[in-house]
Amino acid sequence: MVAATGKLDKAALPPYDTDTDTEVNEGRPQTATEKAMAEVWCQVLSLKAADIHESFFDLGGYTH
Repeated sequence: MVAATGKLDKAALPPYDTDTDTEVNEGRPQTATEKAMAEVWCQVLSLKAADIHESFFDLGGYTH
């Protein structure tokens, strides 16, 4: 997929499926544990929503 020039050959890549809804749920809590932790973090940090890919400290937990 990478030519000798070091450039990516986009034509050689497999087709990208744009019909999936993974982007909609990306970062949202899915499991019961993730949902419980997100709820606690939202209460403690005064957030509307918590991204599961962010750490407590990235969301501002060091200030509380």
